[in-house]
Amino acid sequence: MSWIFLGEFQPSKNWQFTTPVEGELFRVSHKLNRIDTFNKQLARGVLAQGFDDGRVNIFKNQLFTYKEEDEILALYYPQGLGERSLCFKRLDFGADEWSIFVEVFQGSPQENLNNYLTARFGADTINMSLYPLLFSGSTTPKDYDKKIPANKPTKIINANDSRTELRFYSTGHPILLTTGFDESGNALATLCRMPPNYHHHDVITSAGMYKGDVYAISEGETYLYATEYSAK
Repeated sequence: MSWIFLGEFQPSKNWQFTTPVEGELFRVSHKLNRIDTFNKQLARGVLAQGFDDGRVNIFKNQLFTYKEEDEILALYYPQGLGERSLCFKRLDFGADEWSIFVEVFQGSPQENLNNYLTARFGADTINMSLYPLLFSGSTTPKDYDKKIPANKPTKIINANDSRTELRFYSTGHPILLTTGFDESGNALATLCRMPPNYHHHDVITSAGMYKGDVYAISEGETYLYATEYSAK
């Protein structure tokens, strides 16, 4: 098993694509050359999966920013698509020179399968008999894009008995995910405390999956992006 280098890229206002890949685990490293030392705006962009067949086709897009540390991204291969690339473009208008270095993890077929199952379902091939619906791929995703007003409890997702997976991405300000709030405005039970630009991923495990309402609150106005997967 090893990391395969896909290239060095300088994000711009146009979408850029890596070579087509089949992997689902990516490592991204950053380099930033400060040109305007008075403008401390953070370099930021959009990262997605996609392909170009004469038209730019983008899906599963998410915000990403310059980081000093390497970051690992789990981007699951979509059903029904022959090949896809990792793609990105820049959103800020800073003069700083931003480069990203992209690698994809290449393991054996068995390693790739086990990593995928563990990451997505909390189980490996030995335990997949517990999840026949999920293993067959019979799930339906639904995306949410919510504006969270400052200091106002906001319902993000309704209760769902068929829920199998939740994904969240925060921007702007820290967000508290909770099961709800009492009459005094206090959180009932905390699901996750999310820093800005943070990914949170819940999957079904042997302990089950939380299937109730999901609420959020933040000290400042911010945005939360979520995807809920439900068994058919």
